[in-house]
Amino acid sequence: MEYCPRTLRQDFETYSSSFDVDHAWHLFRQIVEGLAHVHSQGIIHRDLTPSNIFFDVRNDIKIGDFGLAKFLKLEQLDHDQYLPTVAMGVSMDGTGQVGTYFYTAPEVEQKWPQINEKVDMYSLGVIFFELWHPFATAMERHLVLSDLKQKGDPPLLWAAQFPGQSNLLRRLLSPSPSNRPSAVEVLQNELPPRMEDEWLNDVLRMIQTPEDTYVYDRVISTIFNEHRLISKMQCQHESSKKSTSNTDNSELLDTIIEVAKEVFKRHCAKKFQISPLHTLEGNFTKNRGKTVKILTQGGEMLELCYELRTPFVMSIAANQTSSFKPYEISWVHRRAVGHATPYRFLQGDFDIIGGASPIPEAEIVNISCLRVAYYAFFIHYRYHFVIILSFIWQNIIWKEANLS
Repeated sequence: MEYCPRTLRQDFETYSSSFDVDHAWHLFRQIVEGLAHVHSQGIIHRDLTPSNIFFDVRNDIKIGDFGLAKFLKLEQLDHDQYLPTVAMGVSMDGTGQVGTYFYTAPEVEQKWPQINEKVDMYSLGVIFFELWHPFATAMERHLVLSDLKQKGDPPLLWAAQFPGQSNLLRRLLSPSPSNRPSAVEVLQNELPPRMEDEWLNDVLRMIQTPEDTYVYDRVISTIFNEHRLISKMQCQHESSKKSTSNTDNSELLDTIIEVAKEVFKRHCAKKFQISPLHTLEGNFTKNRGKTVKILTQGGEMLELCYELRTPFVMSIAANQTSSFKPYEISWVHRRAVGHATPYRFLQGDFDIIGGASPIPEAEIVNISCLRVAYYAFFIHYRYHFVIILSFIWQNIIWKEANLS
């Protein structure tokens, strides 16, 4: 665990005598960068206060104390759903709220059943104000922050002195979470540009120039530089050695696959192989934001198969097939939160092309019933394991899930 000698709260105690505009922007940028990383991992901090923001030995900002943090699952991020609140904990000032009073977003105080990472952006707004408004005494801080929380507007004299900061503060403290900017939006639009930002913008602009591929090739070469990745690969290797495979679940999965194949073959279905990879030119799925994208060393963008139905339909349409009974059982992939390894799910697909309308429908129902009968005979459920069977009309999907 990294040693951090002091907190931002301790820094604020001597802040009135050392306030500097450039230093305030520097600290705020580091806090926002840290918060953007936390949110990119699908985590809501829920207790962002100056006491939970630390300085390391190099005087760089570190966000800590994730005791009240919650993790947004991938499906919640994909579908823009919010994390339900949990039972109220005890805060640092004894208010009984999750978080500390001055930094607690309105939706948390009002006990909304669903919240998202914008609760942290509200807390960030109060911290932003403290960075730009030093207090001489604890009483002054209490009075000013109380007024700010009740009204949502900063003091008039301060707003006149810092109009740009005042506009950002009002957005961060908006009563509506949807009106608050995200951490990434603050980084991209609200902060003074740095020399590194201007250099990066030049690089990005040159990458998009089709006439000159020199910069693009250099960037791709750097990304695939083995020396740059060696430490990360070693960490992944250590992690993989610690993990153990579940033999029982593997055998159970093999049984499921064999049962499904047997049922499909009894209905004269033929194996239909779908490519696990395709280029971005193939407009296979509307779920672009959820697909797993892969960059080749040659700079070509590929996607892992997201689901089996769409590429199958496109193949049938391209070949003008009028009579066919295919099946496919293979892995499909979903992007993970942040930089984690993509998720994969086993999906089965059975289709009937052609035939009188009621007959294919009846055959699908029959297949579903046969599979349930086989599973009832072969599968022994364990307390920690469950097979979720979902029968979708003319498309049968299953996946495994752990019970918590």
